[in-house]
Amino acid sequence: MMKKINTRILGQLGTAAVVAGTSLMEVYAVEAPLGGHNYATAMSSQLDGNIGHLRRLRSSMGKGTPLQAKPVYAVNTIDSKAGSMTETVLTSPATRWRVGVQGFYEQTSVDGNNRGAGHDRDEAGAQLVAEYLVRDSFLVGGSVSYGRAHAKTDNARTSNEDNTRFDIYSIGKDGRWTCVNSIGMGLNYHNLHGADLDGYAINFMHETAYDLMRSESATLQVYAGVQTSWNKLDGARHRGDNYTLRVRSQDAWATDVNMGFRYNIALPSIGSAPEGLLSLQTGAVGSVGNVNPAAKFTVDGESYRQSCATRDRWGWEIGAGLDIPITENLALFGTAEGIIRSDSYAFDAQLGMKMAF
Repeated sequence: MMKKINTRILGQLGTAAVVAGTSLMEVYAVEAPLGGHNYATAMSSQLDGNIGHLRRLRSSMGKGTPLQAKPVYAVNTIDSKAGSMTETVLTSPATRWRVGVQGFYEQTSVDGNNRGAGHDRDEAGAQLVAEYLVRDSFLVGGSVSYGRAHAKTDNARTSNEDNTRFDIYSIGKDGRWTCVNSIGMGLNYHNLHGADLDGYAINFMHETAYDLMRSESATLQVYAGVQTSWNKLDGARHRGDNYTLRVRSQDAWATDVNMGFRYNIALPSIGSAPEGLLSLQTGAVGSVGNVNPAAKFTVDGESYRQSCATRDRWGWEIGAGLDIPITENLALFGTAEGIIRSDSYAFDAQLGMKMAF
């Protein structure tokens, strides 16, 4: 005997779906308040957000380092009966600490295909950083950020996502080589139409750059880097009028590997402030790991798997950054970066300031 069917769902999908053989499990999994497509997209959105965060972190690390770091001395002349004498006076001590704040915006769009529904995602938020210049060639720092994201799956409702991320990082220089590293953790909270799901991530980023050409006002670098994120998303259980939907927890990881060229151009200084810097970069990016996460459901004892859309693993990146010291101890900066693939794109932008003391 057939189970009682929710008439609201039949009204949306039509009786033809049942007549054609679609199981109740599929009907409920897609149309339940939790939403099969939305839950499958939740992990993809979490991965996109954490990889995008690592791109922004890479672009903002060390901004404002031209700010005064060495102590400044003044030589004064003292006249006396014995004649003129000079004394050296410390007028400004070395500034090793930097603190900063920045606002950011990220947008991602993935086309749908026969593997699953596409989705659009955007996130906006702010980040606080603190850095210490151990010496002129080595900097360490830490950051905390918060972002609010919205993900819209094709033909489904919008879900919300709150993201808090913590990172520690370093920048080291040795001759023509520059090396940057970061490791951090993300705490992700999803609200999918009343189903509250917790997730977390471990994030890592590395980049090595080498100065191919140097001049007094410009540097051409070749760079290679990796951004990787391992993610966990809790499962859920939802009771409907005539069914019980269980969604298993998910584990997924994603890694972007990029390589390209970066051109750094010195800009005229403002007053007594250090010179500014304009950076332009372009290169290729390849992705490994879970490019199409899938959620697994159980509805009244039947199993069901819902995938999100698969995206191309290869793409092209282009970016720019601007670092403008306003005074000896204050700098403004901004960065923008885009990743373009055949079936998707991602865009990040940020604007911030740093103060040295």
